[in-house]
Amino acid sequence: MAAENCQDRQVVSDGFRDMQMANYQNTQAILGGINEQIKTQQQGTQTILDKLCQLELDGFKQRVADLQAENAALRGAASQTAQTAQIIANNEAQTANLLARLNPTPIPAYQVQNPNCCAPAYNGCGCGCGV
Repeated sequence: MAAENCQDRQVVSDGFRDMQMANYQNTQAILGGINEQIKTQQQGTQTILDKLCQLELDGFKQRVADLQAENAALRGAASQTAQTAQIIANNEAQTANLLARLNPTPIPAYQVQNPNCCAPAYNGCGCGCGV
């Protein structure tokens, strides 16, 4: 009976050991699956974050390109305005020069007093004699 009892204990002990081993293997498989799921979720999250960063970077690049184009347009407009002002000033100078040559105005050699400036005081003769 003692040998049978020992055998029974050995069978029960082997059964418990097998159950513990199966439980351990199941636990390891579950943990492995959970770790894979976590890794997959982290990779998905990282992919989403990378895409958001790329979209933001693309937006910044587009904004820089827009501002550079606007800057170039404004520089062109400023240059055009300066050139137009220079052309107008040159045309006005040429026109004034042509008018001076084609329709000359007399330029007195020296200034004289207006003979009619003092008419009431000098009886209109301008001589200062009082006559």
